[in-house]
Amino acid sequence: MRRTVLSLLGQVVYTEEGRKFGKVDDLIIAPERAASYAMILSGGLLGVTRQQVAFPLRQLYLHDGKLRLESAARAQAQGFASVESSADN
Repeated sequence: MRRTVLSLLGQVVYTEEGRKFGKVDDLIIAPERAASYAMILSGGLLGVTRQQVAFPLRQLYLHDGKLRLESAARAQAQGFASVESSADN
């Protein structure tokens, strides 16, 4: 099954181990109209405080019908700043 980049919006993202990591909240499109990054919203207790982090699309893949994020991408992201958002966003 082939997916378009826009079909990624709102999709739940899982770790390689199968745990829920977050969801695709937005996409960053490069000037040449190529999708470059997926903004993944994750974390937060009861949705009160969440973090939004950009991951290169090449680090997302489909496995058993689920969108997964490479472990190396998650490890790299731990050192980067994220965008804090409230449940209203």
